[in-house]
Amino acid sequence: MSENIKALIRSCVEKHKYKPLAPGESEYVRAKYKAELPGFLTDKINGSDMKLFMKASNGCGDLVCNGFDRIVIGDYGAYIEFSESQKNENGFTVIKGQEWRTDERYNNTKYDALTTNSFKHLTLQQGAPLIYKQKKTVEYADYVIGKYYISVYDVFPSAIAGGYAEGDVARVQCIEHRKFYDSLWEIKDKASGIGYIAPITVKRSDIQKADELLHLAEKCLITGTGDLNDLSEKDLYYD
Repeated sequence: MSENIKALIRSCVEKHKYKPLAPGESEYVRAKYKAELPGFLTDKINGSDMKLFMKASNGCGDLVCNGFDRIVIGDYGAYIEFSESQKNENGFTVIKGQEWRTDERYNNTKYDALTTNSFKHLTLQQGAPLIYKQKKTVEYADYVIGKYYISVYDVFPSAIAGGYAEGDVARVQCIEHRKFYDSLWEIKDKASGIGYIAPITVKRSDIQKADELLHLAEKCLITGTGDLNDLSEKDLYYD
């Protein structure tokens, strides 16, 4: 997610406390969210059978869903919507510290706060990616009761997910620590056309440079344009 979009969402939350925005402001922010959708989602507003995984920078490649119904753009961001039948077959776990939302005594909660099993030991404050299971309708977005939602910025398609999903051609491995990437994995092709992966060490804790390389990997893998093998040695190894 771009810093501008994060700042916009944060400003809306602080100012409006998740109340519906005025029509003009709502139209403006929703247009911004749509314009900032990740490239692999821009033509999939109405859903797709694409598998989605937790973004590699979250330190994990857990499967989130086997396809999704649509992208919902509301006053407070853009979210992937998927159904019970599409969710990770291993299920989700309640985020640590959010168990109270599942207690029947708190029947006014709008959603259950879930995450994939790799993050079961983390709280929201510690960085557990949030998957919503909607329990009530809201006025600021067209969420459906019983559906699941996750931010469009927390997922990647299988080709560059952090896991080893069937059909993967590459893995971008990184460690989330103040957005510093510990390593980047270069794509190689065997003569037979079967992909394999070789590790490339990136020592410099440079947010901007790491992000540039990650965006390049995304472009190569999703659009089919460019080739990571064309990167010069100085681009891949730097101090």
